[in-house]
Order: sequence, then structure tokens, then C-alpha cells
Amino acid sequence: MLILFSVVPISVLGATSFSLALNKQGKNAGSASAALGFASMFLGGLCMPLAGYFGTDTGIPMAVIMVIGYGLGYLCFTRMIAPAHEELQ
Repeated sequence: MLILFSVVPISVLGATSFSLALNKQGKNAGSASAALGFASMFLGGLCMPLAGYFGTDTGIPMAVIMVIGYGLGYLCFTRMIAPAHEELQ
């Protein structure tokens, strides 16, 4: 049940964040989309064997990797995105 609350928002947030990231790219939108797609597939391909290496009989390694990813995302938001938005106001 807990994985439901973690996986379902990814589809909504993923589409929204990609659209917002490409919003101001103009002529570079194709290249920016390719870079975003590559980064997400690369990280997924990197984390999948990493989670499998730490154990396949439980979901704990996957959960730990997801929490680390969420933490890194929050850290990037607070260090890069939020200060840029505060400057605009």
C-alpha cells in the first residue's frame, strides 16, 4: 500500500516537471527533452541493479534508494530552485 503513494505521484509529477522544465527552452526543447529523458533512464538503469545487489528478497533496498532520491531532489530544490524564485519576486 505504501508503494502506491510513492509510485502514483511519479507519473503526475514527471509529466508536469518535464513540461515546466521545457517551458523556456524554445528552439532547444528537443535537445532538452532528450537530456531529461536520458537522465531519467540512466538513473533508473543505474539504480535497478544497485537495488538488486543489496537483496532481492525484500523491498528495503528499493525503498532506501527511493528515500535517498527524494532527499536529493528536495536538497536540489532548496539549494537551486527556491533561491532563484525568491530573486524573481
